[in-house]
Amino acid sequence: MLGDYARNIPHSIFALIDIHYPGFVLHKGLLESTSDMRVKKPKESYYAVQNTISIFDDRFKRIKNPDYHFDIPAKSPDSIKTAADNNGIILYAFQEENSTLPLFTVWIGDQRPAHDFPVVPVQITFKNLKFHDPVCVDLLSGLVFDIPKEFWFADNTICTFKRLPIYDSPVLVAERRLIVMKDSNESL
Repeated sequence: MLGDYARNIPHSIFALIDIHYPGFVLHKGLLESTSDMRVKKPKESYYAVQNTISIFDDRFKRIKNPDYHFDIPAKSPDSIKTAADNNGIILYAFQEENSTLPLFTVWIGDQRPAHDFPVVPVQITFKNLKFHDPVCVDLLSGLVFDIPKEFWFADNTICTFKRLPIYDSPVLVAERRLIVMKDSNESL
């Protein structure tokens, strides 16, 4: 979904319930269903889509070819190092058109998503992408986290985020004022 958004590719979201066919269930819906095709509950993906579309609208334009690099901790699993070496860590940068405030999304995207979420702290350094008051948003849960000052650095040309937790679901780093939160509990 974010990949399509970043490349201006129209897309739709299969927002129906899971469909029970004789012998198998089509699990692509955002709503879990019972065997008699009643809605049981929203799935985790329902909330992830809700969180994502609450942020990404027509205010943003993609920053094509942002200048960045990753530093992967030596103790990281080999699969993460391989992902970084083979462009398996996905990153898209955007800016709000009216203000040029930046945001970026990053996730490990070289394997099929799983229910096991190994989180890897990475360092990402950007050239010419300026942050002043960044927050980190987990788009899966909708939780918004402050990024302590000791975990990011910015000067006139370089901005570095240290120990940024990434996994197989998109994480967003954005200027705080770009994120509208529903209450003081720091969630979307």
